[in-house]
Amino acid sequence: MLLNAAALERGRAALDSVGFERLECLFVGDLAEELVDVSPYLGQLAGMDEASAASARALLTGGAAIWVQPESPPPESPVPSFERVHRHLRKFNTVWDADGDPLYLRYADRNVLPPLLAVLTPQQRGGFFGPVARFAVVDAQGEATWLERAAPPDEGRSVALRLTEAQMHALTLNLRPALLFDLEQHLRRRRPDLFRIHGTGYLRWVIYDTVELAAPLRIDDVYSLRAFLTLRFSIAPGFYKQPRIAAVLAQTGRPAAERMAELATEPYAEAWLDAHRFDSPREWRERLWGAEFFDRLERGES
Repeated sequence: MLLNAAALERGRAALDSVGFERLECLFVGDLAEELVDVSPYLGQLAGMDEASAASARALLTGGAAIWVQPESPPPESPVPSFERVHRHLRKFNTVWDADGDPLYLRYADRNVLPPLLAVLTPQQRGGFFGPVARFAVVDAQGEATWLERAAPPDEGRSVALRLTEAQMHALTLNLRPALLFDLEQHLRRRRPDLFRIHGTGYLRWVIYDTVELAAPLRIDDVYSLRAFLTLRFSIAPGFYKQPRIAAVLAQTGRPAAERMAELATEPYAEAWLDAHRFDSPREWRERLWGAEFFDRLERGES
């Protein structure tokens, strides 16, 4: 079992009573000690008696574990399956982005592994699986989703996993926390003044609200989402309501980047000037406080 101690209320200590015959951290050295309660682990159950089965089921359905089915080792291999899988998975604690910067990869998180595998090429996926035949992610109702390899195992060439910019963006879009973090960092780079003027909590709500607004418009790439968020501050929070702009955004059969590029052309200059009128306090706050609050405010009620 691939275990995510960060998902357990008691961290590593919660695994002591499960009945693992083998339990090894996937970090090594000082890092394993410093991050003992949030580290990934590989565990092998001593057996599948009733108590062990109940413990395994609780970990799987509770979101703290992923089932790992290893390949049978070659007859000539002196290395048992557990050691082969442990040694192999440790290679992916760190991956590299398109710029060569290292990133910590939480592949033991059941919310991360499926979208990660979805963006890998067949060769990358085969390299990631290595000696693993398949993984199973189990939901709260006990339904398992089996994640299969898409190419032959490639343990020898899977030392490093480098993700292209397109893969990073696709992964970010499929991981809501990562997407919100990316948009917050973008806003901090573009408009650091906003974080001095407004509370971080409110700005994080605006970012979340922007993602919700963009979803039905199929604004579904990272660059376009960043632009949509920035426009809410540089033009007006309700800029997307301007009729000509709204008409283009509503063409959801077209890629988001294509629609945003069209809106950046000269014929829409007057539409952008008109969009500034959607900048009232109600535009900023109604979705947070609700229409009823503003109705009472406009009537002079407290």
